[in-house]
Order: sequence, then C-alpha cells, then structure tokens
Amino acid sequence: MDVKTHVDRYDINIKIWGNFWADIASAFEVFFVGTVAGEIEDAITAGLTTTLPTVVNGFINKSEMLLHIPKVPNWYLDLATESKYLITETFFGFDAKALFFDKRTGEIEPTAAIPDLPMKMIDHVEKFQAFVSTYALDSFTSSWLSVGKLGGTIKHDMIPATSPVQLNTSDTTMKLVFGGIEGYYGPNVPLDIHLKFKSLGGFEITAADSNMKGLTTLDMELYANKLDGTREMAASITLGDLSFGFSVLITDMLVSAQITEVYDSTVTVNSCTFGHLSALKLKVELNKGFAIARPIINEKLAGMQLEVPSNIAGVFELHNLNLAYYDSYLYAGATPVFLAP
Repeated sequence: MDVKTHVDRYDINIKIWGNFWADIASAFEVFFVGTVAGEIEDAITAGLTTTLPTVVNGFINKSEMLLHIPKVPNWYLDLATESKYLITETFFGFDAKALFFDKRTGEIEPTAAIPDLPMKMIDHVEKFQAFVSTYALDSFTSSWLSVGKLGGTIKHDMIPATSPVQLNTSDTTMKLVFGGIEGYYGPNVPLDIHLKFKSLGGFEITAADSNMKGLTTLDMELYANKLDGTREMAASITLGDLSFGFSVLITDMLVSAQITEVYDSTVTVNSCTFGHLSALKLKVELNKGFAIARPIINEKLAGMQLEVPSNIAGVFELHNLNLAYYDSYLYAGATPVFLAP
C-alpha cells in the first residue's frame, strides 16, 4: 500500500507556560513543530501500511470471506472478489459475487449473468451501500430451499367467511376444480391445502415498475378432514413454471415478501383419490383461484421474516435498510453504527 501524508506545520500550535524555564522553552516552539508533525506523519504511515493491512488480512484469512448467516445452520455467503478493492477520498468499495450456499452440499452457481454494477450512488444518502444482482437472488433462494423450508398449510378455518371460495367439498369453486370430490367424501367436508416449493429462481428486476418477478415449481397437496376424524390426502398436484411477481417489505433489518401476481404454466396431476382430474381444467381454474388466495398467502408470508446480517466483522452494525429497484439488480442501503472497541 502506497501512503502519502502531509501535516501542515501551520496547523500545529504548541503553547508552553508555567515558569521562567517554560518561558525560555517557548521561544523554541517553532523548532518543536516540525518534530511533532513528523511524528504524526510517521504514526499515520505506520497505521495504514502495517496495522490496517494486518487487521484486514487477519479477518480475510480467518473467514476466507465466508460469512455464516445468523440463526440458520449451514447457510453461508461467499463474498468472492474478482477485482481490487477501491479506496478513494470519499468511500471504500469492492466487487463480490455474493454466492449463498448450503455448506453441506457446497457452492452451486446460478446460471444468471452478473450485470455491471455500480460501487456507489451519490443520489442515495445511506453510508453503507450494496448492489444485489439477480445472480445473488437466485443463489439466495435456491440455497434457502436446501437449508430451510419454504411452504406451509392453508387450513380451511383460515379462510374468512366473506371469501367467495371456502375450503370444503360443497363449495362451488372447489367442486368445479376438483370434480367428484363431494360425491367421494360427502358434503361440507373441510379441506386443507399444503404447499411446498421445489425450486425458486429465474428472477427479473425492472426499474420501470419497481417490481420483481420469478419462477417456481411447487407441490400442492389437498387434504380432506374426514367425518371419522382422520385426515387423507385427496390429491397431489405439481405446478411447474409458475410465474409470480412480488415486492419486498422492510422493517429495520427484517425482510419479507408480498405476492403481487401469480400465473401457472404447467400442471401435473400426481395422484387423486376421487376420480380423474383434467390438468388443463385445473390450470385454468387455479389461475383464477390464485387471485382469490393471494391475500391469504401474503398474510402467511408477512410472518416469514428474514433477518439481514447486520454485524459487519464486529466493527459496526447496520440499521434502517432501504431498497431501490434497477434493471437486473437491487440497491440496498443502510445506516452503519460503529461499535465501541
């Protein structure tokens, strides 16, 4: 590291007083100034050329730039840098791939291309700025499906009484989609829907509509709560290439998602206890049903908050996360608060 320092001698003011000898010494103040300035410059040089690289290299060697995501076992973030760190008079920045992965399976790179990203935006006031590409988002969601869970059950009693669709065998929409279910299980039998995501990615981000889109494949299982008290899987369906739009909700450093649109492309019927289901008919009716179910799904998603890592190497903490949308990447800014040593 090349370091150049200059301490203006006229900015140093030395005062000596107290007795006769101090008065004599004060006459030589001009000679002390140069020595003091030289000592200050030597200390700065030593700090930047020796102390700072030692601390930074120690952190890099210790972590290998692998950051463990808090509260999630085996979930890591690899900040592999492919260019030199950039240090100017106003900021410090670096490029990194930001690959999330499950430590048990190793690093798996997404197919998404990494766009050209800025290092700093002067029109955003946050002192800590990060730029997240669709590459990073794809690795984030695919690795989360490996280390965590994404899905849940929509129970019949979660549906508001005012909803035009009710989860039971006598509901008009349910009978239309799942023909023969009422005759097999009987009238007014409560139904539950379990969703499990199998893949999630293919993200697109556009600045024009401040929205994000993605593709997913998920299993949907329909359960009948039979009158004898038992519960049976009535049908199993796989929804493939399901396109969805979503936005992000932020509370300080907690992030959750909200669905804005859903459209399914392919439907595969895996099993059915009450007859033959038409995949084409299911596709049409399910696309209608998604619009009705969206508020219920969003209520479930609102409770699935993810905490963004905020402690950076024990040096400072981040607060008040802010997002902005650009083509193929997100801006994420936050306010750093330095921690006392």
